[in-house]
Amino acid sequence: MEVLDRAQRDAVCCRAKYILVAAPPGSGKTGVLASRFARLLNEGLAISRLAALTFTEKAAAEMSARVARVTGQDMGGAFIGTFHSLCLGILKKRDPALRVLGRVEQLEVLGALGLKGKKAGRAAAGISFFKNTAHGRGEPADEIADIYNRYEGYLSERGALDLDDLIREGTRALEDGGTDGLGFAHVMVDEYQDINAAQARLLRVLAGEQGHVFAIGDPDQAIYSFRGASLGFFLSFSSDWPGAVVKNLGTNYRSASSIVRASQSLIRHNKKRFDFSSVPVRPGGRVRLVECETEAGISSCIIKEIETEMGGLTSLTAEVKTSSLRFSDFAVLFRTRSSARGLVEAFRASNLPFHLVSPTGPALSEFLERLQGRGLKEGLTLAELITRESHAADLGEGLREMLLWLGAKYGDGKTLNCLEIFIEEARVLVDTEVPEVVAERVNLMTLHGAKGLEFKRVFIAGLEEGLIPLQREDSSTEEERRLFYVGLTRAAEEVVLLRAKKRRLYGKVLETRPSPFVEELGDVLIKSTYSAPKKHIRRAVQKGLFD
Repeated sequence: MEVLDRAQRDAVCCRAKYILVAAPPGSGKTGVLASRFARLLNEGLAISRLAALTFTEKAAAEMSARVARVTGQDMGGAFIGTFHSLCLGILKKRDPALRVLGRVEQLEVLGALGLKGKKAGRAAAGISFFKNTAHGRGEPADEIADIYNRYEGYLSERGALDLDDLIREGTRALEDGGTDGLGFAHVMVDEYQDINAAQARLLRVLAGEQGHVFAIGDPDQAIYSFRGASLGFFLSFSSDWPGAVVKNLGTNYRSASSIVRASQSLIRHNKKRFDFSSVPVRPGGRVRLVECETEAGISSCIIKEIETEMGGLTSLTAEVKTSSLRFSDFAVLFRTRSSARGLVEAFRASNLPFHLVSPTGPALSEFLERLQGRGLKEGLTLAELITRESHAADLGEGLREMLLWLGAKYGDGKTLNCLEIFIEEARVLVDTEVPEVVAERVNLMTLHGAKGLEFKRVFIAGLEEGLIPLQREDSSTEEERRLFYVGLTRAAEEVVLLRAKKRRLYGKVLETRPSPFVEELGDVLIKSTYSAPKKHIRRAVQKGLFD
């Protein structure tokens, strides 16, 4: 408790039945959750009476490790996990043979029904959105109605559920049988701004009439409406849970003053928001806008700045400079992967070590296939097998740690059955969209992929109208602004925004306009221009007779 500030202690020690905590970037949200968990245990609450819900297994693994450090206790008896893993446990207890499809298998089913590639992806997203927002009730949108009915028929014939069915069916099971022996007295929810209608209904059932609810998150980082998440649940918490107390952590320990001022100036332009502010602890910082002639100029500028900051990597850029920075202190963010092709090509042609951050889906599937059927004949524990095979498969450290955490529930796990159950649960529960950053590399990723991460220096490419904010039928300017806010607040020391005055679109080079968000950043923005060095083309010269 000594390391917490006053607002953090207030949140940890609050005795209200229902508590909502607004936690801006860098305000110590995870520390507050872990400390509240510890306080409840220290006061005598049985560990089985406390649940902490997250949205990804990665977040659950990180929270579990943090709570274990704070409490000094083994968290084996606690439920710290996702909404989906909780419901899977409930349903498996009733039907051990239950078959659940992960996201990859869902696409395979849609493929068997005649949808391939992007069509299958769009159908999967539409089905998921309907189930998460309407609990599967009513009728799906016309554009997915046919495939939805065929897809549900396919699952029904095989007695299977998909990932989104877990929440709906788990909630029904609890409603039919009370709390099914769970008996949680306190339920804590991380990233509450990302909750959807199905999860909100599940939380209501878990809490019942007597349970306590502690919800924490940042409403200005609500960026997943396309998955069915609704900011409305954060905004209506006080009316949804009568007598609720609202707390604001309010201090930003991550970003320097200029970055906090710019991000606050930006986000205040949103009308649908929870009105709260953040005070920076660190002075200084810079927010710069660099205007380049072309897309190639953006790539050239970013690469040159990183090379210069790192002291030069070639004889052409070398400078006498000692940098305390590492390559992993830099991140390059963009709105869509398709808009970053030229950027990625430029990094490939440079001397900079970089990593294009991608979802874990393909790597995870390959790893689980590698484990399938291997058994544990060599006397290895499940943890030892995961460690050995994940290194052989070259999995990232974050994904490896998440899998080890998931496998830890089986103890030594020296049976083939444990391995099979682990593979099944990993296939279903591990979020295939969670990005994997790499140490000692400059990480390139989408703005969505950067959520939850932090870096010393952040470059955001494409500050042009139509790209940031992205203009398409289903886009919301306020959510696009929140997404840009997420990008800004990843930085501790400096943000460099870049735009191209000209960009090639649809085979033509077109003039662009600055993003309207630029003018919303306030007076801290520093503007400059960058001209990429011209490439010297050597002309062919006919050699003389004696050359």
